[in-house]
Amino acid sequence: MSNERRQRTKAVAQHPLDPLTVEEIRTACNLVAITSRSREHCRFPLVRLEEPGKEDLRRQPDGETMPRQAFVLTLDSETGEAAEHIVDLTRGAIVQRRPLRNSTAPYGQPPITLEDVLRCEEIVKADAGWRAAMRRRGVTEQ
Repeated sequence: MSNERRQRTKAVAQHPLDPLTVEEIRTACNLVAITSRSREHCRFPLVRLEEPGKEDLRRQPDGETMPRQAFVLTLDSETGEAAEHIVDLTRGAIVQRRPLRNSTAPYGQPPITLEDVLRCEEIVKADAGWRAAMRRRGVTEQ
């Protein structure tokens, strides 16, 4: 991460519990995407501030900036692989990565994305049986 970008990030995030800025979200996603197996299939169902602990907040000296971290959940839209990442935005590095088991018990599934919702709509509307059922109910295409 460039010094200029780091300065902009620090200037906007005034408190360690401030929400992530747009630039911080972009930076976190870019760092994770670069390391993914398939960048074009890498999706981000969840990106949020990884909040510091209460003890860390208490120990923070006045005037010093705490490291900012982001929690990034990724989903490979082609393989279904999911992983959780902790990104240190201050250093510009991924500090932790944990694959999620979603093919064996206990199962887990990342949240649905807007892309998923739109694809579901396309798939349903393309189904001839669904369209016929809607016509029988008086619902016509527009």
